[in-house]
Amino acid sequence: VHYVKGGVQALADAMANVVKEQGGQVLLNSNVARISVNNNKSDGVILENGLKLNADIVVSNADPGWTYDKLLPAHKKRRWSRNKLKKSRWSMGLFVWYFGTRNTKEKWQDVGHHTIINGPRYRGLLSDIFDKCFLADDMSIYLHRPSITDSSVAPEGSDCFYALSPVPNLKTSTPVDWCKELEIYKNKMREVLEETIPGFSSEIVAEHILTPEDFEKRYLSPYGAGFSLEPRIFQSAWFRPHNISEEIENLYLVGAGTHPGAGIPSVVTSSEVLAQLVTDPVIGGS
Repeated sequence: VHYVKGGVQALADAMANVVKEQGGQVLLNSNVARISVNNNKSDGVILENGLKLNADIVVSNADPGWTYDKLLPAHKKRRWSRNKLKKSRWSMGLFVWYFGTRNTKEKWQDVGHHTIINGPRYRGLLSDIFDKCFLADDMSIYLHRPSITDSSVAPEGSDCFYALSPVPNLKTSTPVDWCKELEIYKNKMREVLEETIPGFSSEIVAEHILTPEDFEKRYLSPYGAGFSLEPRIFQSAWFRPHNISEEIENLYLVGAGTHPGAGIPSVVTSSEVLAQLVTDPVIGGS
């Protein structure tokens, strides 16, 4: 498992620096309302404030479900129609508890960078998550402690963690009401974590929680899915939305929902694939 020193933010910052070094501009807090299309070719994007940014090509790293359904609302799709996306299987949701602890560097010496805490059930828990869309009382947890490897991500002598538990996504007639369940589920997770990092909750000085509702609202992920389309055999590799759009000319897709798939290594590979597919710009018309 490869880890970027400084965390994923360092990877994002490095990518932004490349854009800036090549004369590009990074606009923050500027949501795209739709992709502009002329004669079946993308020619830019229109922001929520009405500003249009013209472009010879458009690369969308939004989830393909959001790109095709929300950013191209008036365009008739041949393959990735709203009905097709609705019938697709989406990956599970995620409950992620980020927390920082003070002066704990010497504690929990047997807890490394990665810890997997298996719950008491396997098949039953998977069935609850994927088939029944039911929020179970028990859970399995991935516990991430990057500060044990990288001292730059936490104050000296302290730690940062996140605990991730797979939960149902929101694609159900009775989705989990996370306004009601957040604290309840957090306390259940706390009890499980106490067995691995005893006393951790009294050492917490900062925390933040994400639920599937946050993934849907903040990251524009359909149904709050944590990893876009579920990587079933007919939703993997070639069967995923292609990097070169099948719907619009001059539109490219990159990220977890497109080829080759989810996970940081695959997402980075997706950008490498895209770099080979996009032709170099013609400078000065020559």
